[in-house]
Amino acid sequence: MAPLSKAVETTFRRTLDDGTLVYGIELDPDWTYQTVVFGGYALSCLLNASMQSQAGSSTPDPYYITATFLRPMVVASAEVHVKLLRRTSKLVNLKVNMYQKDELMIAAYAIFGDFDKQEGTSLPSKYDTLCPLKLHPSRAQLDARPPWQNFRKHFVGSLDRHFLRSNADIGEKGRTTLGPEWGAWVELIDPLGHIRPDMIGFWFDLMFPVDKSLSAIPQRSSPTWFATLAMSLEFKVKFPFSRTDSSGRPLVAPMILGHVDRARQLKGGMHSDTIELWTAPCKLGEKIEVGKRWREEMVCVAIGRMMGMALPAQWGRRDTAKREPKAKL
Repeated sequence: MAPLSKAVETTFRRTLDDGTLVYGIELDPDWTYQTVVFGGYALSCLLNASMQSQAGSSTPDPYYITATFLRPMVVASAEVHVKLLRRTSKLVNLKVNMYQKDELMIAAYAIFGDFDKQEGTSLPSKYDTLCPLKLHPSRAQLDARPPWQNFRKHFVGSLDRHFLRSNADIGEKGRTTLGPEWGAWVELIDPLGHIRPDMIGFWFDLMFPVDKSLSAIPQRSSPTWFATLAMSLEFKVKFPFSRTDSSGRPLVAPMILGHVDRARQLKGGMHSDTIELWTAPCKLGEKIEVGKRWREEMVCVAIGRMMGMALPAQWGRRDTAKREPKAKL
């Protein structure tokens, strides 16, 4: 029943003969989607173990992780195996797998480096993408969270209705090259007070805006389980991230991010999403002065893609029932 910053923490257990580092964790029952362990939480556990393996090294920062979810996970003990594949002067490649009862559940690969020593070409700032969210968090109204998200007490969120209007225009005026988009401000309730890299999986895999928006699409009459099959996540900044203006005024709130989801090609339950995570200028409902150029001051902190299936909710209950630990007499 722990907050995310505690629920993702893994503990070093042993080193295998091939040099693989083994970390253990008791998966937290709060971080589930009905009976299924939330994919974003599981990804964060993989990141936590990977970060521990690189702590104190010349490559402490996660740059990228890609994961394939082989089986639905249940609330029970799990192990994360981290194996070094290749190390250069600037980058490290890791193989990161999660097991339950010696059964491979998630297979992942990660790349680590050091954001403080990054070199290379960057586009001039005038070419930076404008924050897609148009609703300022200070003017946001909290939305109800889906009841099947057992971790709903750990966050609050507000859907940006601009996306609902633009999606409605597609339905009325015809198809476009962009397709439907959704976005929301999502604020994590956690005593840590700042965002670590191993917490980003929560925001990345959160289907809160899509859950809320799909209700407007016909032929969806029952609760849906968004089963994550694969995801890849690229970090664009070093965490914890902060930014100030010329007077020293903070431009970034510490525990809230904007989630923008371009959910395209939803056919037969299969969907492919491109997701961006953006900094926020303030907490939800916080009374501050709204500058005219506030969207230009926001920064994209992570980007990635996910592939999954939108299935009837009972499928998740059925699949995990086979793996739930038996009660001991």
